[in-house]
Amino acid sequence: MTDHKWEQIGRDRVRRYYEMESDRVAGAVECGHRLWELLHHGLRLAAAEGATRMGAEHLLLHMLCDPTAIPTRELTEMGLDPGTLFTRLADVTRREPHTP
Repeated sequence: MTDHKWEQIGRDRVRRYYEMESDRVAGAVECGHRLWELLHHGLRLAAAEGATRMGAEHLLLHMLCDPTAIPTRELTEMGLDPGTLFTRLADVTRREPHTP
């Protein structure tokens, strides 16, 4: 096989892997109940792999409206303080203009 063919096979494998991961991550984001998975894989990866802005907004708004929905134990196990996390999110939204 040519080098080009091997490169194509490699790209196809990577693409299939990210498609499978995107389904899993997007499902976690859309259901609105697994913030720790969203954070673990990163917001950027989730967005790049098809998670919608509306899904992320729903997740965050749900937790802000119902603090019992915040997975405090899981966030703490990841080394994150939930209060600091949401304070930083609020700071970012004040600094950066909203883009639809």
